[in-house]
Amino acid sequence: ILRHVDFTKVKCVLLASPGYVKDDFYKYMMAECVRRDDRPLIENKNKFVLCKASSGHKHALEEVFSDPNIMSRLTETKVAKEVEVLNKFMRMIDTNPDKAYYGYSHVNKANEELAVES
Repeated sequence: ILRHVDFTKVKCVLLASPGYVKDDFYKYMMAECVRRDDRPLIENKNKFVLCKASSGHKHALEEVFSDPNIMSRLTETKVAKEVEVLNKFMRMIDTNPDKAYYGYSHVNKANEELAVES
């Protein structure tokens, strides 16, 4: 984790899983941090947020981000705004699919026609 996560920039790390996998992993990770004396992880353990998800697949993140308890803990981070925009986009795909584009050529064409809304 220390190799891939810069805790000076990261404000929150979500650990999401079905059942107790997230809890067991968190306990293991913290025990290893103490054993190895990994100060950066120990000092940033409050940045880890444990949340339940129905699976380990990416689509389960939608469930996590739709949980108001989780979102209230993330309001101070940049991710809260990004999730809000992503949810708005997903609603647009559901309600008005002709208006939601996400491929480069589609977005470029919409931009040329001044039809991009942000």
